[in-house]
Amino acid sequence: MILIKLQSRRFLIFAVLSALSFQIDLLMAADPAEKTKIVTSADCLPGLIDLGDVKPSAKKLSVMDLLRSAEGQSVKYETEKIRFFGADPEAYLPLISKMGIAPKLHDKNFEFKMEKASTQFVFGRPFFVEGRPFVIGLVKTRNNDFCMRVFYQSRSASRWRVLPALIKKGNRAEYDKAAAEEALNTPHEVNDFLNTLTEQYKISTFNLSPGEQELEVLGGAVPVIDEKSPELTFYKVPTNGKKAPYHLKNKVKSVKILHNSVNVREAFVWDPLPNKAILEGPDDNPDFTRELSKKIEMSPQLGRITKYVYASKNERLHYEFIEQMDTGKVGVSDVHFPGVDMTSWGVWEWAVNDETLTMPLLEYYDQIPDKFKPFESKDYVGYASAWNYIRDIPMIKRWYEFKKREIPKREGL
Repeated sequence: MILIKLQSRRFLIFAVLSALSFQIDLLMAADPAEKTKIVTSADCLPGLIDLGDVKPSAKKLSVMDLLRSAEGQSVKYETEKIRFFGADPEAYLPLISKMGIAPKLHDKNFEFKMEKASTQFVFGRPFFVEGRPFVIGLVKTRNNDFCMRVFYQSRSASRWRVLPALIKKGNRAEYDKAAAEEALNTPHEVNDFLNTLTEQYKISTFNLSPGEQELEVLGGAVPVIDEKSPELTFYKVPTNGKKAPYHLKNKVKSVKILHNSVNVREAFVWDPLPNKAILEGPDDNPDFTRELSKKIEMSPQLGRITKYVYASKNERLHYEFIEQMDTGKVGVSDVHFPGVDMTSWGVWEWAVNDETLTMPLLEYYDQIPDKFKPFESKDYVGYASAWNYIRDIPMIKRWYEFKKREIPKREGL
């Protein structure tokens, strides 16, 4: 009788543990979008903060407050002296600490070092804004103290970028792109680290609603440019009209590598053809026999992707290619100079600014040259496939030839 009772208890314990394990497996396998939610005033992170309290600061910011945020101010953060680029550190730092998203100094799980670039990154727990991953971090280079920065994952390019400033439009915000999107890209090693960090913490995070919460949490750490006050932009200092020396736009050297290159943003006038995207120096082309890394990741927009990193023939450049696994489409997501120094924004001091070459697989519909759009629409707003453009780029054709694969066909028109 005693033996039967013991066996029954063991069976009951085993059944409970199995049920719990099954529920955890279901949670881990769920779609990432279902694990986050739009935060309302009724929601509360356990032991942290009621996010209903995340609302515009009562402090009235002056022109000098905004200029000071562009220049940065020295503040004490835990055991370190850091440069802070928001307007009100006394309100912001306690807020992100209570929310559990502040950078975690002295925690190796949130620290990443790029030894060759003499740069140290320290990140906080990732969070989402309307489904887009964000993280607040500290960047320390050989020439700077820790600087607090905000990073986000681009939906179209499927890579992490730094956020230099916010452009305030009413109660909504747009993201400042500095001189060009390519200047915002983090090194691919940092990109991989942030992808892993987001994957680890996506279940225990939250999704901020756009608008006031977005402005308060993101805009608390970066300069905010008010659309209605153009004199407060940080491309120029209002007092003397000179370029602001503290803006990323004026810290990163923009380099073009294409022969007679034309920015694709001017495509509506010049209509640059993708088959004209030929490099000025032939040895700057990627050497597909020198694959530096290959990783499989999940992209919010593209699904499962494979990322390849190649060195150029002369080793001057590194190229990152991404392949959408279910379609076999490939694009160039990043080109950079690996031997230059790092800025305090966590991006390279030189950026390759040739958007003809780095057109993302999914791009805003109105930024795809008309003759390469997959469909015609006067009213469509959102992302569309740019494959008709990308497939005609000579570098992309050479990749398919090297892999001995057939290039996917044109879409739509």
